[in-house]
Amino acid sequence: MITLDQTAFDASRFFDRVERFIAGAVALSRAKAVRVVQLDDWFDSKWVAFSGKLVGAVGFRARDLTIPPFHPHRVLRELAYRWDSSAAGYVPAPVAPLLHLTQSSESNTRRHRRVVVPGTACFWYTSASATNKRGALMAYVPAEDKYWVWYVALAQAEPAWRITRHKGITPSELESLERAAPGTPAS
Repeated sequence: MITLDQTAFDASRFFDRVERFIAGAVALSRAKAVRVVQLDDWFDSKWVAFSGKLVGAVGFRARDLTIPPFHPHRVLRELAYRWDSSAAGYVPAPVAPLLHLTQSSESNTRRHRRVVVPGTACFWYTSASATNKRGALMAYVPAEDKYWVWYVALAQAEPAWRITRHKGITPSELESLERAAPGTPAS
């Protein structure tokens, strides 16, 4: 089972939705491995499929999906899991290679997902949601011979956190992910 460690800085309702989105996406994709990265503070949808900057100025998105070039100092934690058929579930795994390295932007544009972490579902989510009253989750999920790349932003609203932005996924698809999460009661 994929478990994340909630901190005092994570709003529990945001954190619960992030866990269900991840669990549902992983259950549907049947990825052979999973990576989850918590980043310091907020990030926007411009990071979706972003590869880096060319000549230090122009943003670039490669056709062959790369690891998003978040600076390693923004990484609060990175968790890794692998499918274990004998356990019939995901078990913790070594976090190697690290997804985010200190290197040039040009080098980032050559860190292709299919090479660095093939067949792995990767997720990035924001910290400080309790303070900021907003949070985001980005996913690169294996889907046949390519990746389903999506982003969702949520904001605190009573009684639950509401979706304020989505890219590459619809609100109804997000609801389907939540329902597909293991342990979620059938609607």
